[in-house]
Amino acid sequence: MIEKVNTNGRQTGRTTELISKCAEYNYALIVCPNRAIAEYTFDMARDMMINIPMPITFKEFAEGIFQGRNIDAILIDNLEMVLNDMARGVPIAEVVLMDQGGYIKVERDLQELYPLQADV
Repeated sequence: MIEKVNTNGRQTGRTTELISKCAEYNYALIVCPNRAIAEYTFDMARDMMINIPMPITFKEFAEGIFQGRNIDAILIDNLEMVLNDMARGVPIAEVVLMDQGGYIKVERDLQELYPLQADV
């Protein structure tokens, strides 16, 4: 079940909020688009003096390369970067997420917020 979708723009504290949320759980994992962002997120947490497990990459998450028995929650950072990378340059026209409460339709233009980047 998806509990929350944060669609705030860049530089609005989304990752900082995710780090704080991660620390609220007994054991939660942050999933990042790539290793560089995972390491940056871990360094951010350390700078905030918040102890969290080392974030994993989306590839590790998709391949199940993590311990799942004691994990309370998964927190995914920058999902739009993962989706854009997976789409390989084909525009993603719409994203619809379903949770137990019904449908959450994300209608913001993600391409404007997060243009495709060659280095991702």
